[in-house]
Amino acid sequence: MFLTITSTIIARISETRERRFTFVKTLTASIAIALRRISVLLAFINTIGLILVFFFQFSNFLDNCYCNASVIGRGMDSYILLYKQGWIATMRNSRIVGTVLAISSTSIYMFFLWLVSPSSAESDYL
Repeated sequence: MFLTITSTIIARISETRERRFTFVKTLTASIAIALRRISVLLAFINTIGLILVFFFQFSNFLDNCYCNASVIGRGMDSYILLYKQGWIATMRNSRIVGTVLAISSTSIYMFFLWLVSPSSAESDYL
């Protein structure tokens, strides 16, 4: 996500440069394109990893003692008793913090997109 945000900002900088700054415009455009390609490659690798995990799950490859010990998935039937060790509150707090961070980073990204997007009055002149 960070690469996509950076790429969007750099692409906007590249679009706003005048003709006399051709080197800067070319450099920033190249960096923006490279960052977009890297982010697409990372998204592709992430997708392949998720598909492999799904295949392993449905083929019962992950049906072993370590994977069945998940408190989140199995609750009180898990093999590791985290309830008595006080880890449940930590796990719950980690999930809440992760959700808040995801929502806030998405909100910041949308705010930056709103900042760099041309207004309706400006788009008439473009």
